[in-house]
Amino acid sequence: MGDPQDAGINYAVPSQKILSDFIAMDIDIPKYAQKAFDKLWHSSLLRKSYQIGIEGDKWLMLKAWYNELVSQVKWSGGLSRPFPEKQGVRQGGVWSPTAYKIFINPLLDLLQKNGLGCYIGSIYCGTPTVADDICLASNCPYELQAMLDLQENYALQENYTLSETKSTVLVTGNQDTHEFLLNGSLIQQSETATHLGNNQR
Repeated sequence: MGDPQDAGINYAVPSQKILSDFIAMDIDIPKYAQKAFDKLWHSSLLRKSYQIGIEGDKWLMLKAWYNELVSQVKWSGGLSRPFPEKQGVRQGGVWSPTAYKIFINPLLDLLQKNGLGCYIGSIYCGTPTVADDICLASNCPYELQAMLDLQENYALQENYTLSETKSTVLVTGNQDTHEFLLNGSLIQQSETATHLGNNQR
């Protein structure tokens, strides 16, 4: 794919827009990946935690915590019997954002290592991400499709599903027509998309 610096953008951009003349795929994981916080696979999280250097007593503490994690359902003033939790991290939990970052970082690293996505000079900015809100950014439609394929494969490997019907491709500064596929289905294209609460056009 050549030197990333050669593929970069050679002009300044407003702070409200990461890139100009680019194609972006906005995947809001809580909505579009069928609530990935709830689907996060504990065994995978423990494996990834070990791989990044959480070892010994710290790793054993995490393992014990997830192995002994139980929940109850409150309904009409009553509580169900406790049942074990085998997946998911709790919404609003102090550890939850860190756990999700450990879970999703291998995907972001894979995209960057393959040189997929936009660069500004030598700085990689192909996957603007805040916790579970991911945007795939590329100035090449074929590259964006490759990014989608990698993300789809990662989702299958990690037991969550990306929803093509709730995902959006935002094309700016380029009138060429391209089709994008996710899970074998066409993704809608739009003139505007919301990313991190901001309307992008």
